[in-house]
Amino acid sequence: TCVRVPFSVLRASAEAGVDTEDLIKMFGRIGDKEYVLQQVEKTVASGYGFASYTSARPKWILCYEERQIKSEDCPERTQRAKWSTFFEGDSSVISKNEFREKLNGLRFAFPLGPGFVDIRPNDLPSDAAIDALWCALAGGPDSSELSKDEFLETMKGWSADGGETVQWEQFEQAMKAA
Repeated sequence: TCVRVPFSVLRASAEAGVDTEDLIKMFGRIGDKEYVLQQVEKTVASGYGFASYTSARPKWILCYEERQIKSEDCPERTQRAKWSTFFEGDSSVISKNEFREKLNGLRFAFPLGPGFVDIRPNDLPSDAAIDALWCALAGGPDSSELSKDEFLETMKGWSADGGETVQWEQFEQAMKAA
């Protein structure tokens, strides 16, 4: 996948110490292509109900772990946020090394939002970028664990839609401010 980002954006992010390409690599790993609504929305014209928004590329970091899709117009199923794989099983906390391994182990898909740069699916974010994300989520470089609740609270704080999702723009702004 080849993507174009204006040089001014790349230069500004490099000056801030956060590389835009690394942010893309992280968002493309933890972002989802579907956002399940809390309740079914019906169209005025047809009355058709829809239970989720979808995108061809990752558009949202979800501020929930999982949601049931229940609608007479949609098959019933459960959607789990991609990031929830960090906390599989009974684990509600993760160490910094586990976080790095699991983030790098997630499949990359180029997200919706940023411009295009040349990023290959196997290109991993830098250790410095992962450390910056860890600091933003876990409360600092000396934090030894990140809890599921801390992850969710941070994402809800970055959200511009009432704590439901974080889109590229909010993720980029929050990470550059971190």
